[in-house]
Amino acid sequence: MGKTVTAAQETARVAGFLTPRTYDALGLGRAVTVGDHWTVCAQDPRPGEVETTAEITLAVVQLEETCPVAQG
Repeated sequence: MGKTVTAAQETARVAGFLTPRTYDALGLGRAVTVGDHWTVCAQDPRPGEVETTAEITLAVVQLEETCPVAQG
């Protein structure tokens, strides 16, 4: 958490995962078009030991925004 979307996607790629999917953690339905302008609030599954075939989803907000408290 706290990485830009671009950095998180690269970390996942290097570890052997497919590119993580993203969604707007504030529920505004905005698309992530430039990963360096967004930061990761939470991911599912949480970081740790999972198979590289697992689909990773990232909850994200724009850099100047605060992550919702409900995000893990």
